[in-house]
Amino acid sequence: TAQVRVAAFNRELGRLLLNHAGYARECESGEVGLLLARDEDRGAAGEAPLRSVFERDDAWESTGDLFFADSDGDLWLVDPVQSLIRTAHGSVSPSAIRAALGSIPAVDLAVAFGVGKRGGDAVVAAVTLRAGRKLSARELEQALTVLPQAERPRDVMVVDEIPMTTWHRPMTAPLRAAHESGANGATIWRQARDGSTYRLTRRTGRNAA
Repeated sequence: TAQVRVAAFNRELGRLLLNHAGYARECESGEVGLLLARDEDRGAAGEAPLRSVFERDDAWESTGDLFFADSDGDLWLVDPVQSLIRTAHGSVSPSAIRAALGSIPAVDLAVAFGVGKRGGDAVVAAVTLRAGRKLSARELEQALTVLPQAERPRDVMVVDEIPMTTWHRPMTAPLRAAHESGANGATIWRQARDGSTYRLTRRTGRNAA
């Protein structure tokens, strides 16, 4: 397998963070950064996209994925860079939202996506519930306290189904369209101005709490 390293990465500017010597800084344990793979065959493959990254004249390829290394050196995927949700307050990690919502016993599946003219003016999450379960404001608010207020979803939709691809990957486009059109079938929890509490704003489907 290729040699890989996790480099400190500015998610807002989309570039590596440098140390005092002008080279990329390798992330510490638990720090999220960009996963790079060593280009061992740059002569045959041509010019590598990234040169002199960690030392003079080295060559690396960006995987386009954000990872972190744990204390054992094992690597864990966080998000593809392209999946980050861009908002006026900065980039938001959809996987962090999925993990927070997934900690609620009533929640079966969860996804997060951006909505608005640029697809990132606000963050919306959609969840399906386990059979016979309901979602309460208290459960929702407690689960989302692990996230900074600016990274919490503005709306949380409770839907009957999250559409999946053939490869069992969730499709957010239909959910985004349903949210923007106000389609029936979803219960909407909206973030209050305090950024911590959620209120039920629409009750239209059988999942209404």
